[in-house]
Amino acid sequence: MLIDSSSSMIGGGISSARAGANRLVDTLLRGNDRAMVLGFNDRVYLHADFTNDIPALRQAIGTTRPDGATALYDAIVESLRKVNRRVGRRALIVLSDGLDVESDFGFEDVLEYTRQSDVLVYTIGLQLMHDATELGDASDAVRAGVENLTALAEATGGSAYFPLRLDELEGIYAEIAAELESQYSLSYSPTNQAWGGEWRELSVRLKSGPGLVQARPGYYGVRPGDRR
Repeated sequence: MLIDSSSSMIGGGISSARAGANRLVDTLLRGNDRAMVLGFNDRVYLHADFTNDIPALRQAIGTTRPDGATALYDAIVESLRKVNRRVGRRALIVLSDGLDVESDFGFEDVLEYTRQSDVLVYTIGLQLMHDATELGDASDAVRAGVENLTALAEATGGSAYFPLRLDELEGIYAEIAAELESQYSLSYSPTNQAWGGEWRELSVRLKSGPGLVQARPGYYGVRPGDRR
């Protein structure tokens, strides 16, 4: 979990973020599951490394203190680097209520890095809580922030959420937990054996007819044994 701890989260924002994160930990961690808690402002802070110790994770979530500016994209890249070192099913849940103002990485760089990872990304953006309900009426900065968080999630088969009220956060975390617990792993052997690293679009559909399928939109054509 990557939690925005910049100064814009002072007040109800950080309290709701903590409550939602605690609910996710309580709901999701089972058996060999592990979670990590990161906070960020203009830097990234490791509050708890990967563990299944729920009290320790809850304590780490409680240590997040709002201060400083927002380097969202840098924080996402650093978090993905940490998660990529793990094996098994992996997911990164990002909560931020601010627009990126401090990152060295640009959005296109972060999107590319996200595509190359095998990590599901879920983004929760609170920007619309203090702007127009309809995205078409939002400011250019807010609209760009919403579109970018959506693109990052969709590039991995994850989901993006934009609650209008802080009390929606716990429900969103519960929905993410339920989704992570009800996934299927599918594999196939491509007929294209040219491993040049190009991007290949991929579509997953239900054989029985139309229905909701959430999956990665593609992958890079790299020989499996050559992946890093």
